Amino acid sequence: MPEPAERFRKILFHVMAAVTTVIVPLSISTATLDPGLMFRFTVWAGCLAIVAAMVMWGSLRYKNLNAHGLWRSGLVVSGTLYVLAAAIGFWVAIDKPDWLYATLRTALLVAHMVLFALILMWNRERWQQLTYYSASFMVLISLVGIVQWGSPLFRIGMLDPPYGTMMHENLFASFLFLSTPLTLYGAIRMKKMSRLLFFVALLAMVAAVVVSTTRATWIALTLGAAIAGMIFVIGDRKIGVETLWRTGIQKRVAALALSVVLLAGAVVFVTYVSDQFDDLHERTLLWQRTLELTELHPVTGLGAGNWVQYTNIENMRNRISQANWIRPHNDPLWVLSETGALGLIGYLGLFATGFWLTWRAIREAKDNETRWLAGLVLFALLGFFLISNSGFPRERLEHSAYFATYLALSFFVYRMAIPAKQPAKRSSGVRIFSVAVLLLASFATIVGIYRTKGESRVRIAHAALASEHYEVVVPVLRDAKNPFFDCHPNGLPIEYMRGIAYYEQKQYLKARENFEYSVNKNSYQGMSMWWLGRTYVHTEQYPKAAEMFMRVLEWWPDNVFSLPGLALSYYQMQEYELAYKYMLRYQKQYDPQRHRQSYASLWQAIQQRLTPEQMAALDQEVEEVELRRAEEKRGKRHIELIREKQRERLGIEPSRGD
Repeated sequence: MPEPAERFRKILFHVMAAVTTVIVPLSISTATLDPGLMFRFTVWAGCLAIVAAMVMWGSLRYKNLNAHGLWRSGLVVSGTLYVLAAAIGFWVAIDKPDWLYATLRTALLVAHMVLFALILMWNRERWQQLTYYSASFMVLISLVGIVQWGSPLFRIGMLDPPYGTMMHENLFASFLFLSTPLTLYGAIRMKKMSRLLFFVALLAMVAAVVVSTTRATWIALTLGAAIAGMIFVIGDRKIGVETLWRTGIQKRVAALALSVVLLAGAVVFVTYVSDQFDDLHERTLLWQRTLELTELHPVTGLGAGNWVQYTNIENMRNRISQANWIRPHNDPLWVLSETGALGLIGYLGLFATGFWLTWRAIREAKDNETRWLAGLVLFALLGFFLISNSGFPRERLEHSAYFATYLALSFFVYRMAIPAKQPAKRSSGVRIFSVAVLLLASFATIVGIYRTKGESRVRIAHAALASEHYEVVVPVLRDAKNPFFDCHPNGLPIEYMRGIAYYEQKQYLKARENFEYSVNKNSYQGMSMWWLGRTYVHTEQYPKAAEMFMRVLEWWPDNVFSLPGLALSYYQMQEYELAYKYMLRYQKQYDPQRHRQSYASLWQAIQQRLTPEQMAALDQEVEEVELRRAEEKRGKRHIELIREKQRERLGIEPSRGD
């Protein structure tokens, strides 16, 4: 190529390499506190817009830049299907908060992959420099993780480690893993002093994993290496028939046996480690719930970004340790529930195509360098897929950038091993695609900027609510809402927070208006219903209050704070027996002294409306209800404790059978 084109290709390669392995990951990874999801999205989208603009300009300026037949790759087909499936569900998700962001994120993943594949094909002679970026970032991120794990400065009181730091195990583990394959390649192929960088990176990774005890990394590395090793040995036709240790055993058989031993060790290791996972049972419950959701819209899904809207997290509080699990921690199931069977085919198609391309490269490559690279790309894709079935790298933008890198590399090594039969021709497809990505990424950047602004205002509102400065909340949230941001990070509309501020200022009519909007916008959120029920009580709309509190209990049976509201509503409606039942249930489930005093007058007023015989019958009915709930919720031992209390109350001695 002429010198100007060579200079352009070089600059373009280094920009893309830096964006993928350094700039996008560092938008959060070295932060002391999480700068927010939309900040990272904006960085990613803005970087892709710049790269797409460079590709468009280069395709216009230098006529000899070629497409290299990428448009016929199965990666493009699978990626297109994945994007379309995310967009098809818009009629399901368009009235929900996150459908636009989720669809854009899916489209940017595919755009990133295709752009990087093009740039790699234009830079065959310098692609190895990508390994230096990966290894350098691995050293940096490992050191940051070690410092953050070892320093109390990065903890906030008694709270968990900030999510935006490398002290978060899942984030740390998957970052290290995604950097490892390219670093391994550098350690194998590079020479002299260059190899030192890669060994330092691997040493830093091991130290960081040991410090943070990130089990997910070890599982992905062990299983990924074992399976990739077996595929490499089975698929490599170039190993030959040389003997090993002069025993007459062929290299292929020896290596295959070694891979089987490694795989068996990985299975034993995973079995042992799985027993140590505190949240394995909780994740299983989330996966079961996700499978249930797929029955609602099996073909098109619930709509992109809509899983949290339909998942009854609040009803799972008695079974999971935290109620802020807003992802199922299983990417294939997550894709299936949100984008249906079409989306799952497209998503798994990306992996399947990457596996097939690397398999063909291993079998057909004529040089060891290409085969080793194909094997390590296969290792990366396998490991990513393994992590995605228990974690959620799809949700993390930085991981999407790495995923796109390895998908691009799978096409790249395939073309290195199996060159196109016909010379590549100048294609207008590059120009059309780069224009489309430029427009997409520019729009995504604008969306990200608006949403970043909204996120920052929501944080201020959160702090104001926590410090009881309710008069600050309403004007702050007025500035937060814009055409691309109208929801709280957990899917609640901004009106939900505004309603709380109005409620605490005793402006119940305005509070009711905001809570009604919130419930209509997200009818799967129990907290909106609960607050709306409270505003109905204060505005003396008791039938509506009772109806809303009942909806809360159906959706969230453990919300005991709905019970006094129900009791008061039924008392005002002169349904005293129902009022008595719900007030008694409240006292049995949640009865610290201060709450007993708060509702003492209501309890006395209800009791005065009933005879002792009526109350005794209701007592027995409520006890049976509580016994059934305990049987479902707490297990046999808790049931026995309740029965013991019943016997003590009735003065019955335990029998020998007890």
